[in-house]
Amino acid sequence: LTCIACDIPATRKVCGFLGHRATLGCNKCFKKFEQIREDGSNSIWTNYGGFNRSEWNLRTGADHCQRCSSIGQLFRDSGTKLSLMEAESRNGLRYSVLLDLPYFDPIRYPIIDPMHNLFLGTGKRMMEVWLRQPNLLSKQNLEQIESLIKKFVIPEGMGRLPSNITSHFGGFTADQWRSWITIYSPVLMWHVLGPQHWNCWILFVQAVKIIICRVLTISDLHQANDLLQEFCTKFQELYGDKECTINMHLHLHLINCLQDYGPSNAFWLYAFERYNGILGSFPTNNIQIESQIMKRFLGSQYIVPGKALGGTILTEAYSKLNILSKANQMYKNASNLCLDNIDIKQLLTASFGPLDNVSVPLCIGFSNMLKSIGPFKDDVLSDFEALKINNVMQEVFGPGTELKSRFYIKFRKLLIGDDIVGSSMYKASATSTLIMAYWPSVLCTIPDWNVGEVQYFLEITAISIQEANNVVEWKQIFAFVLWKKQHAFKNLLTENIAFICETEGNHEECKWNYLPVHRIARRCAHVTMPFKFPSGITEVVTVACPLHLRLKL
Repeated sequence: LTCIACDIPATRKVCGFLGHRATLGCNKCFKKFEQIREDGSNSIWTNYGGFNRSEWNLRTGADHCQRCSSIGQLFRDSGTKLSLMEAESRNGLRYSVLLDLPYFDPIRYPIIDPMHNLFLGTGKRMMEVWLRQPNLLSKQNLEQIESLIKKFVIPEGMGRLPSNITSHFGGFTADQWRSWITIYSPVLMWHVLGPQHWNCWILFVQAVKIIICRVLTISDLHQANDLLQEFCTKFQELYGDKECTINMHLHLHLINCLQDYGPSNAFWLYAFERYNGILGSFPTNNIQIESQIMKRFLGSQYIVPGKALGGTILTEAYSKLNILSKANQMYKNASNLCLDNIDIKQLLTASFGPLDNVSVPLCIGFSNMLKSIGPFKDDVLSDFEALKINNVMQEVFGPGTELKSRFYIKFRKLLIGDDIVGSSMYKASATSTLIMAYWPSVLCTIPDWNVGEVQYFLEITAISIQEANNVVEWKQIFAFVLWKKQHAFKNLLTENIAFICETEGNHEECKWNYLPVHRIARRCAHVTMPFKFPSGITEVVTVACPLHLRLKL
């Protein structure tokens, strides 16, 4: 047992803490949450404000166990339930049977679940706060937001939001809240919220976009932590102590969980919540529900192909599960690269940095993560096309690298890990054609963040002269990309959150239209809409919202 993963109420019960509404309601520190009674009313609310961490006295596992032991001894000496409750209230903890495990750390083992904390917690809370604020988020604003949501083009594999957010946002799933936070809200709330409110919100968006990455560095953690600290402080200033929540307090402890257990996808509760949904979908007669669910669950564990269970042939369902299992295994095999003789830092920075920051062995290893999706078409490069590709390869892989022949295979879609990047070659994948890359877009060798639309993919055979005149031959995949013209205010909505492009026209074609696929850094959701700039001028622009590849290479 090394990790306790559950929501806040369950964490408090399982690990031996008081509820989060208690004066000592945090399971990570001894910060006191004041209980405030409204004037002339019997209602009491808990003040979770105060985000100066230097004033927080952190809990430790050894101290927790010692306090529990003292409370137990006090109860044995006095023998009254009242004295036990008073001691628990003073210390903000109570006995848990897990403390009998000699290695158990009641402070570090319970995690703060990013799904509940960020998406179902603060993401949802912010919408509720905005709706309560006078003259901030009106019904007319919501109608405008709903009309723009329908115009968003979302890449394959990303779910869409319900069109009627006015009546449905309260029932958003965690994944829908994540999409709202990271894709829709930075663009849609720009025109609705005032500068103060939007600047506060975008701090939270930036932090979330860092935390949900599958690869994190120590500097990433500190950056996200600083952003959350600034967000919580500004939130308290704008909306007051009463609107602060326990989730906001726990934001500032989240960095410790990420340091202990790795990126958020390693321990968040999406899989558990999905399984709860599956169990909840089992039909029951509302009598002895637990035993009925357990019987159906156990029955589902013994499915044999071709056999009937309850009069239903399960061969087709089993086949679908088997296909899914094979797909997962294929992805697992593709993701487990052989890293012998490959610089890990070079692998993680392959999509950005200098053009020549990769080696041929790295690209050969990277190709194991790729899966080409047809239809496929054999073709021949023209002299001019071959010259441009040779020039690009020499910029990236160095002198001595060139095409083996001008024959190539053209195809429409590429799977990088488990992310689909489409092309304009095929209408069905048109939603996944927009990408972002750190790459030149015009006739110069200086890379910059650029947004472009993939027209098609091509696989060529390349050769390179390595050390001791050894000739290496490998398959290299390029994307032919038409780069969009950047708007003068391209980073107005904050860099890496949204990127503003001109709607009409692309850059002229040149050798930089041929992009080695290891340089694809992001897929992009996008929307074309009228956008009002701070100068008061309204223009129709394309706003691209970059999404990290799940493997962030």
